[in-house]
Amino acid sequence: GLLLGKVPWAIVALLLLAVPLAGLSAWWSLRGVIGSVSVRMWASIAYAVLPGMTAAIATGRIGTTAAVILAPPTARALIRTLAGPDRQLPGLAPCRTRTPWWTALLLAAVTSVMPVLWPVVFIVSLLAVIILAIRGSRRGRALLTTLGRLAIATLVPLLLLAPWSLLLILK
Repeated sequence: GLLLGKVPWAIVALLLLAVPLAGLSAWWSLRGVIGSVSVRMWASIAYAVLPGMTAAIATGRIGTTAAVILAPPTARALIRTLAGPDRQLPGLAPCRTRTPWWTALLLAAVTSVMPVLWPVVFIVSLLAVIILAIRGSRRGRALLTTLGRLAIATLVPLLLLAPWSLLLILK
């Protein structure tokens, strides 16, 4: 491959490219949500140079760095998953059948580098579904479908990381 199988080179590449990758990740995730290109550019740059991101790079925290890079697309996918196919959110494509699975894959990647985020995402997603049910936005079959999509998006990462997840949950 490009890095000739050298793990230290991969770590250095990740840390050197972290700020541009975080900026591109935020830029892509804000696509359609923020109409103004200049505002989207400034938001992406501000996200990429957050103090937490620069501190993670300076101290060599690979997990935090990877999680910051993956957070915007994961949040965008999770919002699409919770919105469902029947609700069109401004700037976001409607939820397709594969959206919860894509969300699960992204959340598995984030969970593998920063496990503390999985319970946070699970609780926030569950609260969002409860709020949708209380507001009357989801009833009957639509609520069950949303819960099914949420289960795929949040429980599949635990299955993908099963041997490690079990040890993490037990401790």
